[in-house]
Amino acid sequence: MVDAPGFIRESMSHKSVPVIEMLTYLGRLKGLSGAEALKRGMALLEKMELADYAKKKVSDLSKGMQQKVQFIVTILHDPDLMIIDEPFSGLDPVNRRVIKDLLMDFRQRGGSIVMSTHQMNEIEEMADRMLMISQGQQKLYGEVDAIRRQFATHAIVVQGKGNWAALPGVTRVEAGNHGREGVILHLAETVSADDVLGEIARSKDTHIEKFELAIPSLDDIFIRVAGKAAEQ
Repeated sequence: MVDAPGFIRESMSHKSVPVIEMLTYLGRLKGLSGAEALKRGMALLEKMELADYAKKKVSDLSKGMQQKVQFIVTILHDPDLMIIDEPFSGLDPVNRRVIKDLLMDFRQRGGSIVMSTHQMNEIEEMADRMLMISQGQQKLYGEVDAIRRQFATHAIVVQGKGNWAALPGVTRVEAGNHGREGVILHLAETVSADDVLGEIARSKDTHIEKFELAIPSLDDIFIRVAGKAAEQ
């Protein structure tokens, strides 16, 4: 489990313990031999680009470095289950990628991950299933793709040039929202996305760069669900 930053500093009685000694100590507590804990600890420090800090005091590390060391503690003994809370907090994009790659590698090797986060894009990128909680109540649970499709509207997202409102079957044109590029074309119930794509293909004055179903992001869904709960 990745705990609060104080976890590392309080894991041993002396706050000035070197990083590698702390990793070796905690590895032994988790069933590894001293030699194996040392070997795994150094290998993970190398992967996290922290090898130069192996003999530095834990208390001398920045918050971001401590976060990376906490993650090393979590995976040091190669557990079957990992429970993590906001694992990317305080990390720059480079180190976010390092942590994400390690998580995905852990998952591909058969490990299970329970992750708590407020960043919906992390769920979309990494999770198979999700549990959404608002005001202490379960609001959604299930496969991520299934939940997104559950909230999909009968519409498509297009990006390019054309008189979108003039296309047969388009009932309303809406500007993209929440950072979504292009426009949203709402369709009549009897019209399919394939019908509209065919009309676009036949039009000489219409050119598209993107064409996709208007499946909402988890950010959109959370705002919709949490907002409704707040109103109630």
